[in-house]
Amino acid sequence: NDSTKTIITNKFNLYHAFKTTFPDKVHKYMPESWDFKSFITNKHHIDKLISNKQTINHVYIVRPAGAGAFTGQDIYIVDNIPSLKKAITGTQKYKTVLITKYITNPLLFENKKFHLRIYFLVGLIKGHFMTKIFDFYKILTAKIPYKNGNWDNTDIHDTHLKSTGRDIICPF
Repeated sequence: NDSTKTIITNKFNLYHAFKTTFPDKVHKYMPESWDFKSFITNKHHIDKLISNKQTINHVYIVRPAGAGAFTGQDIYIVDNIPSLKKAITGTQKYKTVLITKYITNPLLFENKKFHLRIYFLVGLIKGHFMTKIFDFYKILTAKIPYKNGNWDNTDIHDTHLKSTGRDIICPF
């Protein structure tokens, strides 16, 4: 089953697994997320999203999930009707697309957005699964310091390998 193989790397599967397993804690640790294609065809969600014909109530991130989605491509920040239309058009080629409330007050490292790249090894030895979480990890940052707003500037918001200026291996 593809969904169990990608439970950690597929953000759609991860959110729904966490929501199913820990329904009372999911909103404490993860921003609310939905399947984008279902979201944009559901009048209740659209009414919640759009306060009037031109304004969107929150900032959202729309991104592919699943196979082919791990490249940082076709990610859209949605805060108005034109950006919503751009996200709809730009993600049509993907089977699974996720819309998530965007974190507009993120924890920062050196004043930049970041994420942790944690290394986890799974092996099958003599018929038994063995796992190990390594005691080091990488910090991947955006190119430039975070500024709330300016949603189209990927140098502020993108935290993939190509945006990190140097290797930051932890613990320091």
